[in-house]
Amino acid sequence: MFSKILVPLDGTSEAMVALTPAQTVATATGAAICLLTIIDDASSDDRARATADLEAVAVDLRSHGLVVDASVRQGDPAAEIILAATKAQADLIAMATHGRGGPARALLGSVADAVVRNAHRSVLLPRRGARGDSREAHAADRDTVRAGS
Repeated sequence: MFSKILVPLDGTSEAMVALTPAQTVATATGAAICLLTIIDDASSDDRARATADLEAVAVDLRSHGLVVDASVRQGDPAAEIILAATKAQADLIAMATHGRGGPARALLGSVADAVVRNAHRSVLLPRRGARGDSREAHAADRDTVRAGS
């Protein structure tokens, strides 16, 4: 059973892939969701934008009856994800990979890989491109079902 799920988001559509399975697990288990964004720059504009973006996602998840909190941190993404998971006592991290492979992965590293190797907790990595992998696709499917009802 999961009680807290950490969902790191970086503002990209690829990162949003993790929300649908996180919401499904949270609904099934009664787990709370902890949203997290890590920023590079400590400027108040970047922090305010990241906070507003996370709060918009949190409002949507709360409208489905979920308990959600959100935080913005600054630093190395993998280290901050692991630290946030530990601090929140999250028993699951649901995050997307950006799908880099080969030379790009060797040069750029992989946040998801570092989290999997070092987090000491379960990590859910949904595959990008799978049916229903984005909030937009999920919302479109819901609207289609409602329209057809």
